[in-house]
Amino acid sequence: MTVNDAIRTHSETALDSPYSRDRQDAIEELARSFPDAGTDGKREILETLREVALEATGTAERELARENLVDCFESDPDAAADVVVQTFATLARDGKFTDDQLAAIDTLREVSRDVSAKHVDRIRETLSELTTDATSEDVRDLARRRLTDVESATPDEDDESDDYLVVSLAEHLQNAATESTEACRKRAAELRDYVADHPVEDDAYDSVRDDLDALVEQLAVVPTGGELDDERRERVDRIAERAKRLYQRDR
Repeated sequence: MTVNDAIRTHSETALDSPYSRDRQDAIEELARSFPDAGTDGKREILETLREVALEATGTAERELARENLVDCFESDPDAAADVVVQTFATLARDGKFTDDQLAAIDTLREVSRDVSAKHVDRIRETLSELTTDATSEDVRDLARRRLTDVESATPDEDDESDDYLVVSLAEHLQNAATESTEACRKRAAELRDYVADHPVEDDAYDSVRDDLDALVEQLAVVPTGGELDDERRERVDRIAERAKRLYQRDR
C-alpha cells in the first residue's frame, strides 16, 4: 500500500466509520502522516481534517481534528495555511458554541504570526466582523482584543481598521439606543473600551473618552427592560457621531 493509499484509507475511516474510536485513530494517523506526505497527500489530509473539524457529529472527533489541523500547520505552515485559516475563520463566525468561537479566535491570532499577508488580511477581516456582528458579548470582546494583537504585529500605515471599527461600533450603539437600555449600555461599553485602547493624537480625544465613560455610568443606573427616552437617545447619537469623526479626522 502506497503512502497516498494509506492516507485515503485513513480519510475514509475518519469520515465514515461508525465507530468513534476508529475515527479518532484515523485522525491521529492522518496527522502523523502529514510531515512526510507529498503535496496531494497533504491536501487530502488537510481537507479531511477540515471536514471533520466543521461537520463531525462527535465532539471528540471535532476537537481532535482541530488540534491536529494546528499540528499540521506547525509542521508546514505554507501547505496548511489556506485550510487552517479558512477553517478557523468559519468556526469563529459560525461555531454553534461560544467556547468553540473563542478558541477559534485565539487560534487565528496564533497562526497570524506565520502566514502570508493575504491570510493576515483574511484573519483581520474575520475579527473585524466579529467585533460588531457577533451575538455574544464575550466573542465581540475577544475579537477586539485579538484584532488589536494582530494589528500590533502587522503595522500598516494605510490601514483603515480603526476607522472601520469605530464607525461600526458607533452605528451599533446608535441602533441599540432604539432597542433597550441594556443593549445600549453594552454597546456603549464596547465603544468606550475600544476608544480607551486606541488613543489618537487629537484634542477631542479626551473629551470623547470622558463622554463615553459618563454615558456608560449613566446607563448603568437607568432601569433595564425599557426604552431610552428621546433626550438620552439624542445624547447617545451625538456621542457616537463624535467618536466616528474623531477617528476619521485622525486618518
